[in-house]
Amino acid sequence: MLNVLQLSDIHYGADYDGKFDTADQWAAVIADAHKLCPDGYDAVVITGDLVDDDPKVPDEIKRERYKTIIADAASLRRNDKCPLLVTPGNHDNRKIFTEVVNTDCPCFQWGLKQFGGFNDVGGQCMFVGVGNKTLVVLDSGTAEPYKGIAKLAKVVMQHKSWFQNDTMVFTHKPFRTNGLYHRFMKDNIMSEEVGSLVEPYTTDYFCGHFHHYATVDNPRMVVHACPGIQCQIDPYSKECNAIPVPGYQVISFESHANATIKVTPVILDDYVVKPKHQAPSQAKPQAKSKGKKA
Repeated sequence: MLNVLQLSDIHYGADYDGKFDTADQWAAVIADAHKLCPDGYDAVVITGDLVDDDPKVPDEIKRERYKTIIADAASLRRNDKCPLLVTPGNHDNRKIFTEVVNTDCPCFQWGLKQFGGFNDVGGQCMFVGVGNKTLVVLDSGTAEPYKGIAKLAKVVMQHKSWFQNDTMVFTHKPFRTNGLYHRFMKDNIMSEEVGSLVEPYTTDYFCGHFHHYATVDNPRMVVHACPGIQCQIDPYSKECNAIPVPGYQVISFESHANATIKVTPVILDDYVVKPKHQAPSQAKPQAKSKGKKA
């Protein structure tokens, strides 16, 4: 049995007025994922919103946060030959994201060299084989990912042995489709056309962005929304009704061609909300001076 770990919507550094300690939530998910699969995963995919692009936070701190996430996620792999694939979300700083991925993301540099990097908005497309499956990561970007889908189509045409059932497609944002409902984010997703363009290449499509687990059966494709690490968001609320419980999901399949995919969502229901942790580099100056006087 092969296992692919999908992590999504970490929002590392965002606290929403002290409501979330995203560093602690991330650490809890890493520890739980290690426990769930002690031998490691055959691939790890992070589907966006790794670090919030807060203008008040210095770029160097953001860069260190990206490096922390990449290093922790890489530690979950079965071995160094197993891929780690990452795509940015709408909250990521694309420039810093690209810099870190180029230098720190293992088993990934070849993809950036071949397909052009994440600054090509909507044009990013990654491919990697895991067993008899092909994992495809498309950048949903700030525009419709038509360029990425065009690259996907080109590669499919070059590899006649590539069958629809052997492909899994990952993006950050989902496309609009009946049955995948989120009142709070209804206007912040991709158009229906993206789904119809992807459909010929896969029977299983994976996304993040929604911060809650959901599956929807389309006529030719199943859409899987991944739980969020920062929190789960009530899909029926008009506001950001956030529940500070981390989650992720594991995608399992046999190594033979056309193997059935099993998706297991993991929600850390016993997670205890902790006060917002403030790293020393972000501590307020007055807090430091008080410490010195004491």
